[in-house]
Amino acid sequence: MRRIIPAVILLAIAVVAVVMAVYLIPVLNASDLSGYTFETAYMGWSWSPEARAWNPFASINYVDGAAYNAMPLAAYSDPTNQLWPVLAKGWELFPQNKTIIIYIRHHAYWTNGTAIMPFTAWDVYAYLYITDKAFAAWEPYLMPQNADKDIIVINNYTISIHFDLWSPTVWIWILLSGISTPWFVWKPFVEALKTMNVTEAFKFGSINITRFNPPFWSNSPYYLVSVGPTYSTQKLAPLPQIIDEWNKIFPFNAYQYYPTLLFWNSPPPSTILAAILADKPVYIQWVAMSLLKDIQAVRSTGKFGTFSMPDLAIFGLTIPTYYPYNIPQVRQAFLYIINRSEA
Repeated sequence: MRRIIPAVILLAIAVVAVVMAVYLIPVLNASDLSGYTFETAYMGWSWSPEARAWNPFASINYVDGAAYNAMPLAAYSDPTNQLWPVLAKGWELFPQNKTIIIYIRHHAYWTNGTAIMPFTAWDVYAYLYITDKAFAAWEPYLMPQNADKDIIVINNYTISIHFDLWSPTVWIWILLSGISTPWFVWKPFVEALKTMNVTEAFKFGSINITRFNPPFWSNSPYYLVSVGPTYSTQKLAPLPQIIDEWNKIFPFNAYQYYPTLLFWNSPPPSTILAAILADKPVYIQWVAMSLLKDIQAVRSTGKFGTFSMPDLAIFGLTIPTYYPYNIPQVRQAFLYIINRSEA
């Protein structure tokens, strides 16, 4: 039996190969940006006056949102498919003993914009001990009742972690954890937890630790100046010994070009477009724009290039709103040719 294909489907087949999302690529010369405020879209945060801003154990905090000044021990490098040492200078695995030994850099620092102090293994110990003893965050790999014998500081720059259950990957999550608060802040809490059994520790964690509002400290190249519901402002650490070490960690950085960072809280596309048209330095990994007038406006600046690629968005195929994709019959055609039952 011959199958009849509606004309609208044929039209969709003809145009589906050219449905594109247009992405922007900054082509600004970094040497032209010295001293500028560097603006960037960000994933956003939920603003609340009740937030325990720099407490990673609080339900509402800004550690990984508005600030992201808590650097990890290591980061995943996409190009090499390897872990890149950050606050840790290296580590050794002993699977037969279910142990990892982590070596901390000797010249990493905390700063709040004025004061400075070394980043040490004790900072890592505080975070891991609390997440284990008070929140059982690593269970069953680290059991809270064994926290005192599983997590050991060997010296100021070396820490040993023994796992109750070994996994070929759990140690990676340890290394990827951001350390947001110095040891001296958490020390009273750790000492209190050491006197408690597991049940007492859980209660202490859920009440005392989650409600604590620690001071801000950064172990990144930047420190926070202010934060609000709309944006946060960060400045480059003013002390050369901090930047010197980060130049060793990330030798291809461009910190010197961006002494001030402005993180917008989930800005709409119109905000990003306005910043581009106002000739502000804007960091864009990628921005999808579907309105032809917006694309033309960005191109007219001469400072951003564009490229097109088929876009399979998270919630389905993204169809532009300019001609011919603003014709209802064309948009309807995609409903015929996409197997939505497999979505």
